[in-house]
Amino acid sequence: MSRARRPETLSVALNRDRLNGVSAPDRFECAGGFRVGLDNADSPVHVHLRFEGPLGEIVDTTASNHYLEPGDRMFVDVDVVELDAPVAGTLTVVTGHGSVEETVRITVSPLTGGPVEVDPAVTERADADSESTDSPARPLSDRVAATVPTTDTGTLVVGGFAAGALALAVTAQVTVASTPVTLGLAAVLAAVVAAGYTLRAG
Repeated sequence: MSRARRPETLSVALNRDRLNGVSAPDRFECAGGFRVGLDNADSPVHVHLRFEGPLGEIVDTTASNHYLEPGDRMFVDVDVVELDAPVAGTLTVVTGHGSVEETVRITVSPLTGGPVEVDPAVTERADADSESTDSPARPLSDRVAATVPTTDTGTLVVGGFAAGALALAVTAQVTVASTPVTLGLAAVLAAVVAAGYTLRAG
């Protein structure tokens, strides 16, 4: 499990050189949300944070006005909407009831390359779907053949002999009308049937 990304900090020093003085870098660049670190070196101070330009349209802060006692340190989280391209603007830090202003040029870039957490249940379902679709489909002829009962060759041969013997017996009975001939043909027919039963059982 990866740790959450720590937001970059724009450090702002208050009352360091003079009363209500603001010390901050001219430029600040970051990816995604960031935070403003306010560090008050001396007298109590009211601070107003004003985001302007395109930057003001993409950021959200918990509050814009803050109060710090001497020695206080405060971090103001600045949330940023999801971006497709870098956005630039300015942050103006105002103190002394509007008498002192310091402007910082800020560029916010989109977040890239962050880890993505995947629900294991979703992964398992995707794997199951992949296995069912990746298996090659059997030809239609194979699937049809699997549903049709098959007959072995031996059974077909015996059946053919039996049919032939039966036809011969009927013909002999009609033309010859002899009891010994009929009995002989019946015996042959019985033998063929018995042989077929034996083959089928084996």
